[in-house]
Amino acid sequence: MADWKVPGSPEGDALAPGLSANLAEIQRRFGESDDLIVRRLTLGIPSHPEAAVVYLQGAVNEDAIARHIIQPLTLDAAVLAGEAIADPLTGADPLQRHLVSIADSQKATRWSELLKFMPMGSAVLLIDGIAEALLLRVRRDLDRAISEPESASVVRGPREGFIEHLQSNIALVRRRIRTSDLRVRSLLVGERTQTRVAMLYLHGVAEEGIVQEVHRRLSAIKIDGVLESGYIEEQIQDHPYSIFPTVRHNERVDIVLGNILEGRVAILTDGTPFALIVPATFPSLLQVSEDYYERWPIGTFARWVRYGATTISLTLTAFYVAIISFNQELVPIGLLLRLVGNRTGLPFPALVEALALEAAFEVLREAGLRLPRPIGQAVSIVGVLVLGEAAVRAGVVGPIMIIVVAASALSSFAIPDYSLVNSFRIARIGVIILAGTFGLFGLMWGVLFVVTHMISLRSFGVPYMSPLAPTSGRALMRDGLGRMLWPSVGHRPFRVTQDRKRQETGQ
Repeated sequence: MADWKVPGSPEGDALAPGLSANLAEIQRRFGESDDLIVRRLTLGIPSHPEAAVVYLQGAVNEDAIARHIIQPLTLDAAVLAGEAIADPLTGADPLQRHLVSIADSQKATRWSELLKFMPMGSAVLLIDGIAEALLLRVRRDLDRAISEPESASVVRGPREGFIEHLQSNIALVRRRIRTSDLRVRSLLVGERTQTRVAMLYLHGVAEEGIVQEVHRRLSAIKIDGVLESGYIEEQIQDHPYSIFPTVRHNERVDIVLGNILEGRVAILTDGTPFALIVPATFPSLLQVSEDYYERWPIGTFARWVRYGATTISLTLTAFYVAIISFNQELVPIGLLLRLVGNRTGLPFPALVEALALEAAFEVLREAGLRLPRPIGQAVSIVGVLVLGEAAVRAGVVGPIMIIVVAASALSSFAIPDYSLVNSFRIARIGVIILAGTFGLFGLMWGVLFVVTHMISLRSFGVPYMSPLAPTSGRALMRDGLGRMLWPSVGHRPFRVTQDRKRQETGQ
């Protein structure tokens, strides 16, 4: 019954004992909405002759209402004909004992409770002469089939992804982590949408300080509506003005399971398949589930490739611009002659050329994402080929610059987390400008600024670069830059902690 937790209701909104008065108030509150259904019933009970079932069409399972509420109340009311009813809504009362067969129910005495739970899929049973209502949960769940997430595909591993139904997502986690230590704490977020949000964590593995901080931040959210987990992500992160994500989101079930086992907290939001994972660290954003499904040398090598691709994505174009613009003496003479020859007759300096190509790639990337999938793929491929070839033939850009910018863009695709990809896309522009203005010194300043900024970040008290900085040798060897053999790892490859000493000695 944790889902039914109702925050404190305001005073002065109690239900009236008269059925007609309550129905009139419901009509007034919902403004004569067409999807508001009111079914008036005759119970045949002398003390309470009339009742009504009120619900919002589309939010409830009308078949369940007809079979488990309306039919018993109208056809089987003879069961109660000879019984005296003092309060038909109490648990020991004949009405609920004999007729109402919905197990998930609770009493309500205030309008704030009715208005909160009716849009969430509850039918309201009102009885004449009683200033209480019975909330019967008969939600209509529009589940789609569980399938492989398109945003995070794997060659080897489970194909399960979350869907838009919160309870189904919780069940997916429960089915894989079969222990009573798995805790689920629910709350409602959004003044008008009242979106259900659930925190999932392992008791005894997740630090209590992290769990309490996550719950405090979720409870402090003040917003009209939550339509996707991104609304929550932006309001609970530690550094809202940083371009780097300190909250991870993913729709793969196995990735969320792995992070829960490491002591993180998963936040599931009703209406979206994307789960939030906190705390998030930079090394964890470069890890994928296949690192643990393949043998440890393969998983370690794949991580090295991703770290290398991340470095190339940030620095390659800036390095080329710096060499061409300021530091030609560092290039071997044969290569320098080739580079200079390719740039002969070009109208723009290397910095302008690089920024123009980066802008063209960003436009093509955005166009490919927003168009329908078959058209978007064609536009991206044809746009790159046609525009690149036409630009080189027209003498607007050099062929080597196109190769360098394309290599940087392709390297960013090796980063598994899309939010981190976007972060490095923005950081790359800044580093290119510094390199084109100050040469290799500007490149070093840009990289130093990015690294220093990342080291300064925290995610719910956990250093963003841990276990790289602060360095934890044991954690770094077991599940940092690489992954050791499972027997050498122990119970779990890594455990998230807020304290550095415990991170080094107690994982």
